Amino acid sequence: YLPNLLFFRFFPLVLAYNLNLVISYLLASLGTYLFTRKMGLSSISSFFAAFIFTFSGFLAVHLNHFNLIQAASLLPLVFWSALFLWEKPKLKYSILAAFFISQQIFTGHFYIVFITCIGLFLFWLGKILFEKRNNLRKKLVFISLSFVITFIFSAIQLLPTIELWQLSQRS
Repeated sequence: YLPNLLFFRFFPLVLAYNLNLVISYLLASLGTYLFTRKMGLSSISSFFAAFIFTFSGFLAVHLNHFNLIQAASLLPLVFWSALFLWEKPKLKYSILAAFFISQQIFTGHFYIVFITCIGLFLFWLGKILFEKRNNLRKKLVFISLSFVITFIFSAIQLLPTIELWQLSQRS
């Protein structure tokens, strides 16, 4: 996860931890604002939505679960990039969505990643069912490409995790 790599490399532990928490909350608010603006809400409504998500009970009560906060704060950015990918199916938007999903994987909280992937599936399924089917094949190709790129980006984390999972008592 890029903020962890940067902050824990160049700052003392306590400062890096606190900066990461601040960055997580800023990413949550920025992502929610961008996503709601992209969905067509007004600026004030988007600001209000960002404020509510950022200071929601979920993020507040999990303050001591560092990687959960980091993963959850990327959720709105994942959906924002997914909406871009749906509206303009291009390689750069596939890479953007893959980047945010892979960063969420790198936070180390796979339950939130699982919830995000289920949410993305339902989000895109709703788009398929309730919107015009312009360029549906092209959109599905770029969505699939996004997940392939996500796996490539995060293979350095996923492959050892799969190996560990197979060797654990929970396999």
